[in-house]
Amino acid sequence: MPSLLFGNFGKFEFSNRSLSLLNARIEFMNAISRCAPEVYETLHDEPLAKYKASGLLSINALMRREFWQNYIGINDEDFYFNSVAPQRERFPSPLISSGGKANLKCDDALPFYFGLDGYDPQTLENFCKDEFPKLQIWVDSLYTWASLYFLTRGWILHWAFLKLDSYADRVDRPGYCPTYHVAGLSNIFGSEIQPRLVEPGGLYDGRVNMEFEPLTFIYRGWRPTLSTEKQYADSARWWFEKELKDYFERSKSRLDSSPNVTGVWLKRQRAHFDWLVCRQVYGMTAEEILDRWWKESGDEEEQSRRLQKSPQAVNKAIKETARLIGITARRVGRGPKK
Repeated sequence: MPSLLFGNFGKFEFSNRSLSLLNARIEFMNAISRCAPEVYETLHDEPLAKYKASGLLSINALMRREFWQNYIGINDEDFYFNSVAPQRERFPSPLISSGGKANLKCDDALPFYFGLDGYDPQTLENFCKDEFPKLQIWVDSLYTWASLYFLTRGWILHWAFLKLDSYADRVDRPGYCPTYHVAGLSNIFGSEIQPRLVEPGGLYDGRVNMEFEPLTFIYRGWRPTLSTEKQYADSARWWFEKELKDYFERSKSRLDSSPNVTGVWLKRQRAHFDWLVCRQVYGMTAEEILDRWWKESGDEEEQSRRLQKSPQAVNKAIKETARLIGITARRVGRGPKK
């Protein structure tokens, strides 16, 4: 089974390795930031305003995320950015298999998120009349935003929700709730998502919910009367490399067997994600993508290499990358081009 690539998210080693589905999706969102920043700018416009008016910011961050879990994501793994749908913990109802805004109903459980007694008929009636429409308007604005760029996938909507929520929480209520800071998502809106890295000596990786052993290496000291400096260095280096290799194998074996990790093939070139963004957001043809890609390189050797790419190769890479992250590649010619 191929090994999994982890580390500083967004700075991948592009080679014949594999990485988590979460990492691949993060790379796609990073590509949007590089190639189509207006996608984020428009998210910051009406969807953010509607989110602030929805009333959700009146409750704590954990309850807001639980709201998504119970009323939008439901049990559909596709409606979670990390590809793993959390377990339902509060206000259980008949199981629904597919997530989406159609599941947003004004039932007697919803007012409890806002500190109201939904079992009281008058309270429920008032809530459904005055407050619930605000939630609907916000969710509709989120779908409208995503549809502009052919990005109406559940996990992208979840990502947008997290992005809006962390930004609004940080700007409107600084210091009120540390949830996003603790989770390493405090900068989720201002820049790309950068999950918290494992600190040196701190071996719990929250992204995969696993504890990893430290790398330790102890080797007998040098005795000048028994070996030269070079002989000792060569021997110590050989044993260190062996210990390091064994350490990686143990760690990767744990990752391979973990239910919290989904292995997918990593694209060799970051450009593949950029091409997919150009297709989804702008509806660009393979020829147009190649032309843009060629012009963006100021190095003659790199330009020459890029000129050798064919439109067929671009289309193939776009389809494979779309399939990798779980979206449907946009068909060329649909919608206005930019």
